[in-house]
Amino acid sequence: MAEERMFYADLRGHFSPPREPLKVNAGLKLDLAAICLVPPEVTTIEEIIKAQHEGLKELHGQKNLRLIRYPSDLDSIGNGVTGVVCELENPPKDLNIGEENSERDNIKTNLQRLRDAGILIIALAYRELNAFGGGYRYPYARLTPWGDQFLSVCRQVGMIVDLSGAGHQTAWDALIHPTGVTFIASHGACYEVNGCYNPRNLPRAVLRKIAMGGGMVGIYTRTFGLHPSQDLLAHFCHHVEAAVESCGVDAVAIGSDGVYVKQAESVLRLERSDPDRCPPDQLGDLNRPDRMEVLREELSRNDRGEALVFSPEDVAKIMGLNILRFLKRALKST
Repeated sequence: MAEERMFYADLRGHFSPPREPLKVNAGLKLDLAAICLVPPEVTTIEEIIKAQHEGLKELHGQKNLRLIRYPSDLDSIGNGVTGVVCELENPPKDLNIGEENSERDNIKTNLQRLRDAGILIIALAYRELNAFGGGYRYPYARLTPWGDQFLSVCRQVGMIVDLSGAGHQTAWDALIHPTGVTFIASHGACYEVNGCYNPRNLPRAVLRKIAMGGGMVGIYTRTFGLHPSQDLLAHFCHHVEAAVESCGVDAVAIGSDGVYVKQAESVLRLERSDPDRCPPDQLGDLNRPDRMEVLREELSRNDRGEALVFSPEDVAKIMGLNILRFLKRALKST
């Protein structure tokens, strides 16, 4: 009997390197991905919508990509067609600007404009402080009153909120506020695992809270967030195991933040004081368009010592089925 085909999905992927035209590699093996068409430095409503529309033109120019807006769109992907869900990595700094009767109404109007432009997932914060709270450089910053309003309006317009770029305290505050929002951590890892205290990684208590609310946790393949110094696939598996132990296998997925093309080694190197001794930005074994197959093989191994042994069913969930089922449940039908 032929082996059943694996469904591959990435909660944060890139088809091309940053600031290059969107182009699908012929060797791509990916059925569904959440991507950002708008660079994070674009931060005003009008500029974001313009950049989003330009990105959509490139997306529609790729015959094997299919924009996802509604749960029913997910029924037509796979078998060579990759579904694309659009995310905004950095929330607009002028969400409350407009001609409506109140700033809250302006936030709702502008978020609806973003959703109408195809953006279904939006970050609460990215790297720095903003009107809503703190990015990962500010782990102790609190969610602000505006942040609370932002979350409430996200629920009203049906947008999923991503906490992967938020600081630890802002993320926790968002999760304990009774807003009814669906949260994800699209790409990151588990704070402290492997001795890695990178602020981009969220504490396991935060990840567990996301899962308890029906959200998803994506584990990335960026070396600096997996281990302080080493470039090993085993370290990625350690973070997947920790996330599964904290969140349950049904809430864990791949959120690689990786590029689905083969890149030059020099491009992969991080800019550090001693670049010859630092690991690449992405795990070296994954520098290929079929990187998901490498991850599947690694997670399927049963010879990793005391590591968790994942069943074939669990591997299939982590590699894609969890994201598919989550989006069918979380996306608005109209």
